[in-house]
Amino acid sequence: MARKLNIPTSWEELTRLQFADISEILFNASSSKEPAQVTRLRILEALTGSRLVASSSKRAGCMQKVAEYTRFIFKVSVNEDIAAVLSPDFRDALKWCLPEEIQDKRWLEELDNVTNLLQPSLDFNFAINKNLLTEIFINRQPYFGPDFTVDKFGILKTDITTGEYFDALEFLRVLGKTGDLSYLVNIAGCLYRTDRTKYNTFDAQQRAVIFKPASPKYLKAVWFMLLSWQHYFIHHPVFGILFSRDEGNDNKINIGSSSLIYGLSKEGYGSLNEVSLMHIDDFFAIQVKNIRDSVNSLRALKKNDAEIAKELKLPISIVLKL
Repeated sequence: MARKLNIPTSWEELTRLQFADISEILFNASSSKEPAQVTRLRILEALTGSRLVASSSKRAGCMQKVAEYTRFIFKVSVNEDIAAVLSPDFRDALKWCLPEEIQDKRWLEELDNVTNLLQPSLDFNFAINKNLLTEIFINRQPYFGPDFTVDKFGILKTDITTGEYFDALEFLRVLGKTGDLSYLVNIAGCLYRTDRTKYNTFDAQQRAVIFKPASPKYLKAVWFMLLSWQHYFIHHPVFGILFSRDEGNDNKINIGSSSLIYGLSKEGYGSLNEVSLMHIDDFFAIQVKNIRDSVNSLRALKKNDAEIAKELKLPISIVLKL
């Protein structure tokens, strides 16, 4: 009798091990030229426990089905102007299926008419509504990671502190720039600890060595969760104004994080340590309020948006949103 497979259909349905396995696959795929179809099959192996990466001739007949099984892992973007004139079902399929993976006979003629115009791109889907790696165990000792939960209305509940978040992002930046995998333990050292009520940068740097024995795939799961959290803030309807997506700065927060922490402390929000322990969503909310107040004050002085952007050293795209 054929074994019935229970394949997860969302990030939140994954087991801890499945998420770690998939994170490792995606980490490796991000630095290789492996075809998307092979990466999808590796993910499906992790989801089912079955060996699926075979010859191209065996894969060719199931490309669309494999894409469907892994649709929550990826997102496909195509030319919006062209997508707008496609049939609704076909347009929906192109949100998770690359044009070359389409095999449904209903869409083949339509696909043939627009193939050269779609300009498809494949990216990871970072929209994860909870921390899928709440603990890392080292010699049976649990190190606890952040609470990060987004409800069905998009409201965030998190205990990520400002200090740990910015420190982890700095190591993420260096990892991306150098490709040095040793920085994965530094990211884990920032985000995972035995007592989440305490944090300082020095302790995080010292703690990193603890995570060297950790399985690499769990460190890569930390990497992917951090990318997911960054994606949430960059695309947040309010906090997103703190990040520039059109000024060539790789979605970095617009003002240096250290200066922001010092600034809030100077304004009376607490000591440097207290501001560093502030939850990151509260920190970002204060930053947005301060920017909005500054923009409104300058507008009251009859300054135009270009002048305001120059005076506040902000991209004009942010000022226009306020």
